[in-house]
Amino acid sequence: MPSGFGYIGRVVSDNVLRQAARFHGHLGPWLVLGLKAGAYARRKLAVSPFKLNARVFCPAGTPYTCFVDGIQFSSGCTMGKGNISHRPTNGCRAEFTRTDNRARAHGTDEVRCQKPDVRSQKCGPDRIRLTLRPEVWDELHSRPCRGMAGAARLGREFARRRLVELFLEQAGLAEDQSGRGQVHRATRGTRRGCVPGTCSARYSPRFPRIRPTTASPGASD
Repeated sequence: MPSGFGYIGRVVSDNVLRQAARFHGHLGPWLVLGLKAGAYARRKLAVSPFKLNARVFCPAGTPYTCFVDGIQFSSGCTMGKGNISHRPTNGCRAEFTRTDNRARAHGTDEVRCQKPDVRSQKCGPDRIRLTLRPEVWDELHSRPCRGMAGAARLGREFARRRLVELFLEQAGLAEDQSGRGQVHRATRGTRRGCVPGTCSARYSPRFPRIRPTTASPGASD
């Protein structure tokens, strides 16, 4: 994570946007979504990038895969370290997992700290999933971006939005053999503005089926 990155659940600073744009090549909304998701995972799981694993699910091809670069930049999970992977799918989500001894030993979303002086304190989740809200997905496909300048303007707009306005969060995911996370505890998010009835433990937004392309009209990044 870049120096001074901090928690960007609410806004992303102009300095961070400039650094991310240099890393990625340009600024756009899908990059910003990845920035927010990766930074939130680092803060929520409180772990070094060497002890964090990210799995990104989104359509193959740009602009969707710009989401992957945003996560690499802010979370520290990189292709070089081998702790990030991309799986082509419809919709957009990211799953983050602690890979240190604590996560391997417990496998629950809330565990007790092992230090004697803080045994009574809970350490928080070992896994979280952030799923792009369907309404945000629809917005990105309904608002055309005119070239790089238009993508940059939309990216800055998304940088000012709160994380809960962009993603649904699920914590405490247990692995299954199909590679999909199963919710270990109730979905977090209903009190954060989710529509009642949409944030159940098995919530799975229905996204339009996307064919892999090198570009997507109206969603440039």
